Amino acid sequence: MPATDTVHLEEAYHFNAEAAYPTSPHLSRILDDWQATEAPNRVLTPEQDAQNERHRKIGRMGRLALEGDLGALAAEMGLKSPLPLRLAAPKPANDNSPYPGIVSSADFVKGFVPPDYHLDGVAQAGFIYALTASTGTGKTAVMLALTSSTALGTALCGQDVRKGRVLYLAGENPDDVRMRWLAMAHHQGFDPADMDVHFIPGTFSVPGVIERVSADVERLGGVDLVIVDTSAAYFQGDDENGNTPLGKHARELRQLCALPGRPAVVVACHPTKNADPANLQPRGGGAFIAEVDGNLTLTKADSRVKLHWQVKHRGADFAPLYFALDTVTAPTLVDSKGRLVPTVMAVGMADWKPQPGKATKSESWESALAILTAAGSMSEHEWCAAYIASEPEGNADSVARKFRRHRAKLLDLEKVVVDGDLFRLPDTTPDTSGHVQTGVQ
Repeated sequence: MPATDTVHLEEAYHFNAEAAYPTSPHLSRILDDWQATEAPNRVLTPEQDAQNERHRKIGRMGRLALEGDLGALAAEMGLKSPLPLRLAAPKPANDNSPYPGIVSSADFVKGFVPPDYHLDGVAQAGFIYALTASTGTGKTAVMLALTSSTALGTALCGQDVRKGRVLYLAGENPDDVRMRWLAMAHHQGFDPADMDVHFIPGTFSVPGVIERVSADVERLGGVDLVIVDTSAAYFQGDDENGNTPLGKHARELRQLCALPGRPAVVVACHPTKNADPANLQPRGGGAFIAEVDGNLTLTKADSRVKLHWQVKHRGADFAPLYFALDTVTAPTLVDSKGRLVPTVMAVGMADWKPQPGKATKSESWESALAILTAAGSMSEHEWCAAYIASEPEGNADSVARKFRRHRAKLLDLEKVVVDGDLFRLPDTTPDTSGHVQTGVQ
């Protein structure tokens, strides 16, 4: 192997190691050419062998990189852990290789790890969740409420919150986040300088800087919660509504779960255009949801905002959490003329529940509920068609509009739940943990 090619191989390897792209096609081509032509005909004396051990080590590392054996590659490189390599070049979520082998039932259950909740019953450590809501529903306010509860170790809406360090990615509107944080400090009585909360203002490519973020987080001592405000702000593709690029984007965001500390990750998401409040999905639809562990949602419920989930939630169901969105001011929050600037703060309501609605003759939803009760579960199309059929004298379009009003009211009153693409009655039988098993995935 000519000396110049050896240098090129070494440069290619070190370049790709630093960029954490060990499966570079350039490196692959060099190795293939060398192994096919020069390596078989090369005879080294003991002196030459010792002198060129460094080159053989580069070859070993190259082969390990091409084989995807990152653990052995990290050891060959002198690294204590393959974490930087895994973070920068994750395998696709559906990559089932290498073959794991067959294990017994006894060995299989030994791998059980008890769920570690960050927000009790709602969000687990090491999991990533979308928080999908229409503009103005309170995504940022609710995420900041979770942020302060985490740093202070206080309950949120009556649910325990794991105390710890927070990393907040303020990409969409850092100035708005600053204003809200100042107002919360005044009303909750904390000093921002004393809070173990850290911000990254502005946008960037998550996969492009994940190693630097990981190193900075490790210097902090790890993090327990990561907030991404918002998904759209960190999207690097061209089609914000495309399933394929949004699925890739979700996989890139999941890398944040592997930061030191194994944090829970909550990503604020905008819903699809003209989204139905009963079917809130983040842009990218099923492709995005398939890559996250749950789709938390915020909807207006009477005078409050309700946090629950739709379509997907790994783990037991949980009772909805309710927040009041209060307009507040603070002495430190003033404009250039010294006038108070109002902002919005979410306040968790531990004991608040929606009041039962009063049915009227013209807006009674009992007939719609009766149809669903008789069927057990129905898609929206089936349910609407059955409701229209129950009023054969009415105009079909008018009856369909009335059905949609009834459906929304039944959801607000929690008399009906969404389970994937189906509507059904809630299961009110709690499991041993006190959670209601509804649509668990």
